[in-house]
Amino acid sequence: MSVQSNKKVVDWISREEFEEMVESFIQRKKPKFQAKALITAETVHDALLVLNEKNSQVRTPSFRFWARKRFLFQKEQRGNNWVLCAREDHDIVGKPVCPKEELFDVITEAHVNSNHRGRDPTYEWVKKSRSYVPKELCDMLVKKCTQCAIKRKTKESTDTMIEKPIATTRFMTMLKMTLIEHLQHVESNRPYILHIKDVYSNFHWAFALANKNVESVIPNLHKLFCQFGIPLILNNNCQFTQDLIDALIDHWPNIRLIHSKIESHHSTNQDSAFAIQLIQWFHDRKHKNIDIWPDYLFDFCYHLNTTTNPETGKIPHDIVFGKMLTEDVEHIWTSILSKDSHIISNQ
Repeated sequence: MSVQSNKKVVDWISREEFEEMVESFIQRKKPKFQAKALITAETVHDALLVLNEKNSQVRTPSFRFWARKRFLFQKEQRGNNWVLCAREDHDIVGKPVCPKEELFDVITEAHVNSNHRGRDPTYEWVKKSRSYVPKELCDMLVKKCTQCAIKRKTKESTDTMIEKPIATTRFMTMLKMTLIEHLQHVESNRPYILHIKDVYSNFHWAFALANKNVESVIPNLHKLFCQFGIPLILNNNCQFTQDLIDALIDHWPNIRLIHSKIESHHSTNQDSAFAIQLIQWFHDRKHKNIDIWPDYLFDFCYHLNTTTNPETGKIPHDIVFGKMLTEDVEHIWTSILSKDSHIISNQ
């Protein structure tokens, strides 16, 4: 569910989830404080009756005393409606009271406007326009935000990563994951390529996807991680959805995520180079039907992994698995022939 908040989409928490969170907040209070843990729209209405119309029949004497002590009122800047406001020191009119029914819109809008910078900036933004919003609710909402979860998982900021590239010294320390959305002039029922590269060895994997949803990406990552192990760091770019990032955190909580905001043309050029290499390799094999390229992605990655990388001057396969010397092969083969010659074919 996506909620429109001041022309900005909130897609990381639904109103229903927020209401459950609010109920949890109330239930944590002692029973005698639960009724006043949050101010409802009905309470705002009754307090205005006490202050504006000086109605002596509203609720109880203690409520009317509480309303006069805590609140003041003023007219809306636009319109003739009266607004309940907090009473500040020296009887200064404070910010308008935020009733329980408006908390979702107020806090989510503040969090978006604060650029997902955490609890305190969100709360400071709330206080610019409203009062009687518990800071604890801001904290609970921020913990639900997937964008903030990514920031907490990320060891280094994106800017630091771009200015100072991360050096790795072992295979599967860090994988770079990108999504190639299409191949030019090529049609397929699997139009996406999930491209993964080990930063240390330049070892490649690629998977053809029908779409870029969680259901397509996660199973392929699962296969890769079962075969080669779980990487310490996964560097992914902004082409992936928040749902996918959330699923990555859920499936592999120990992986450190880097959500790169690499310049779009830089990322596009790298992905285009991979796609162009794939098509060229495909043509070199004299395949007439280019549309069957998904069936040859593993072959293409094998080609890349067993070919000298122009950047490192090394073969990725040899870096990962070690280079088998000719002498070792001959020794092993001789040993097999001498012991198990009855199972060796003439070839």
